This record gives sequence, C-alpha cells and structure tokens, in this order.
Amino acid sequence: MEIDNGNVGEVKHKFERAGLGKAPFKFVGMEVKLFQAAPGEPVRAGSSCDFCATAIANCYWILSADGKRFKVGCDCIAKIGDAGLVKQIDRVKRDHEKKLAEERAKKKIQAALDKLPSIEQTLKSMPHPRTWLADKGLTRYDWVTWMFEKAGRKGQLEAAKYISEF
Repeated sequence: MEIDNGNVGEVKHKFERAGLGKAPFKFVGMEVKLFQAAPGEPVRAGSSCDFCATAIANCYWILSADGKRFKVGCDCIAKIGDAGLVKQIDRVKRDHEKKLAEERAKKKIQAALDKLPSIEQTLKSMPHPRTWLADKGLTRYDWVTWMFEKAGRKGQLEAAKYISEF
C-alpha cells in the first residue's frame, strides 16, 4: 500500500487507486487462458491484466471488499506490495508450475515407452550400464525396463532421456 497524494495521509491500496474496487482484496482463483489464431500458429497469452493491460496467460482472480472481481498477472501482484496476496499467489503459482512439470515428465516418459519397442533389439545387444550386472548377463534393455517399472520419477526420466537419444 502507498500514500495517495490526492489525500495527504490517506493510505490506499494500488488496486483501489486504479478503480478495481475497495480494499481489502482477496485471491479467489487462478485460470490459464491461451490463444492460438490457427492450427500451427504460436500459442500466446489469451487475456490481459486488468491493472496494467499486459497480455497474460496465468490469470489470478481477485475479489474486492465491494464485490468487484478482476484478474491480474503475477508481476502486478508482486509489485503492489500486498504481502497477503503475494503469499497466496506464490503458493498457487508454485503448485501450478509443479503440475506442469509433472505433465511434461509424463509426456517424456510416455514418448520413451512408445519408442522402446523399436529399439529393443539394439538395447538387448548392449551391456548393462552397471558392470557387475553386465557380468551377470543383464543388458541395457534390462536396465531401461527396470528403471521404468521400479525407479522413481528421476530414474524414469533418466531412462527416457537415454532412449530419446536413439
């Protein structure tokens, strides 16, 4: 919050000064809005911030004390100085980014699993990356399949990266 020079000594929230409603403000949800003009064209931000008019894809919905609902981007939330809103949105943003990372990981792993049958014989002709297991007759294919079946997400991504290099 900052001082409104029009009324010396009166403290007003920046959103209130912009005409977006009366303080206090609370975070009420997040939405992703994307726009693609035609198939094959780039995907772009599909909305704009009601505070600064910048194009945004991640819309953070805010509700004012007088019932006005508006959307802003994370940069405007960070700039306004409302620690409560910043804390709420940081948590939502972190959760959203985690969800996106998990979706990307799943796609990489699925792509590797789809490619695996086409390189199975090649992998079976290669020794296991651990020498002591290679000495027991295990192959690179054994390693990859074990990673997908029993390893955690990090190990599965390691195997997926290996397969993607073929």
